[in-house]
Amino acid sequence: MSRLFTSSLSLFLALAYSSLLGVEKRSVLSFALVGSVFLASVLSAPLITRYRHIAIGNSDNSIHLNFALLGLAVACVVALLMAVASKIYSNVVTDVPTNLLLSIVIYAFFSSLSFILHEFLLVKQFSKAYVLMDISVIIMQVLLFAFFLILDQLSLITNVIISLTLSYIFHTTSVLSLIFYISGVAPTVAGIKEVMKLGPFLVSSNLVHVFDRVDKLFIAFFLPIGDLARYMTMVALYSPIRFFFDSRSKSVLVSKENVANSFGDKSQKPNRIFVIICFLAIFTLYPLIAHAAIGLTLGREWLLGIHLFYVYLIVEVLRGRFVELFHWRIKSKDIQDFRPSVSLTIILPLLLMLFASLFYGLTGLVLALIGTFLVLIRVLRSSDAK
Repeated sequence: MSRLFTSSLSLFLALAYSSLLGVEKRSVLSFALVGSVFLASVLSAPLITRYRHIAIGNSDNSIHLNFALLGLAVACVVALLMAVASKIYSNVVTDVPTNLLLSIVIYAFFSSLSFILHEFLLVKQFSKAYVLMDISVIIMQVLLFAFFLILDQLSLITNVIISLTLSYIFHTTSVLSLIFYISGVAPTVAGIKEVMKLGPFLVSSNLVHVFDRVDKLFIAFFLPIGDLARYMTMVALYSPIRFFFDSRSKSVLVSKENVANSFGDKSQKPNRIFVIICFLAIFTLYPLIAHAAIGLTLGREWLLGIHLFYVYLIVEVLRGRFVELFHWRIKSKDIQDFRPSVSLTIILPLLLMLFASLFYGLTGLVLALIGTFLVLIRVLRSSDAK
């Protein structure tokens, strides 16, 4: 219920500032948010996967402090790269003022550090703290946004970025304090080197993160500026669907179940007819409801074609299934043996998505994303069968 609450409140906040910003400014904000989380997730993915691999079930608490220090280094790199990307975006797509560029860089640092450190609560199975942090952060974002809106001293887009940044400062400070309290020891060079053994995870860990957000970056740089705002608004309406699949996949990491059922213990599967009926009902009604909700709350200028709402639902289902299968690999401790072909699983899909976006627009990009997740699921299941 807590994840549903935070997802709903996050959706409300997104719709609120979208309606105030307008399509073009919302696109700039979307670039800042998506670019930061994309860099954070891609650069930290091998580190997080390695951390999960060695920390789950391990009583050595020094691992967590070493992980936090490496996370701090990754956050610095993310901020630097985001500064470069924002400058390119400002020169190529639309002008971004210097003060806003600075706000984006600071946001990139704290949001990425928060993203990385949140993993500690999951690995340690601090479920209450995990939930409390999620709720506290989103409530703080809403209150700060309202406060700065009433104060009326900042531009709307700066208001949003600063509100988010302050909430992530609170989160990182809280989690770091907990890590220092639990670790009780100083970090060591040997311990940091142990966590840094990332080789087996460099490709496999990024399969989830690259294709979870790279579509937004293609839209930001290669499609009309308003498309990103419309696309992100549509994606926000699918947060309940994503919430369901993310809850399933994260429960895999914290559950104590035997991983033997990871790829198909039939006794654990629900009635197939019931699943088919539920899926057909959701597939038929949900895109219509989401499309109507955007039209009624934000206006017709925010709407994409109804066909994209149906196609994107398939993307969310396939993404959710892939992430769940991937987390079972981490749980089973054999993720380091999963070394897929870089050309098949990353380079070719990215080229396909680039070609599709340039020649067929949003529809082509989303269809290419569906094809990508189908291939990734097939690769993951095939390697498990060997």
